[in-house]
Amino acid sequence: MLADLTLDLAAWWASTYYAKNKELGPQHPVVLRYAAAQKVLDDIRTGKIRPDVGPPGNVGAEAGHVINRLPNIFTFDDSNTAIDPRTGTLAASVPADMWQPGWGSWDIGPEFG
Repeated sequence: MLADLTLDLAAWWASTYYAKNKELGPQHPVVLRYAAAQKVLDDIRTGKIRPDVGPPGNVGAEAGHVINRLPNIFTFDDSNTAIDPRTGTLAASVPADMWQPGWGSWDIGPEFG
């Protein structure tokens, strides 16, 4: 709400500056939005409108929830990560059927170096 009010006020100041402070007319869209923004700011100042984003209460008391619209199609194997059972933290992992550093013919031994 406050961002929209800021844009309305900025549009009015930019328009009056561009018009070199000439009269824009009472029905000009920028003037109408400026008047509406001034009324809302007056209502906020007098307490008729509260600019809170949630219901009144203690800070942090509002409960939120995550909306995840992505389907659960990925696993730890897709991200090459796994939960380390010793530490309980996320660790790098390579699926068993994939090459891992130190395995197979990819090692450059003394005969190639």
